[in-house]
Amino acid sequence: SGGHAADITSLAYSYQTSLIASGSSDSVIQVWDFELGRLQGTCSGHRASITSLRFLDPFPLLLSTDADGKLRLWATRNAGVRAYT
Repeated sequence: SGGHAADITSLAYSYQTSLIASGSSDSVIQVWDFELGRLQGTCSGHRASITSLRFLDPFPLLLSTDADGKLRLWATRNAGVRAYT
């Protein structure tokens, strides 16, 4: 299960951690484990549409930006997703 409530505006892919992240105009980021085919976590905290996503390989970190110019850093470990603000 899972999915965005609005259009997807950004995607990122990590070979190192086997993750795909999708950002949306609903201001939410979803992180998927593509090897297991399941949603690993949801990143909530932005207040505007997600404009860019980038995994910082080889580290389990995801950088996101939104339409308001805000940056967030997310830890993407097996236990889920956590924000660093």
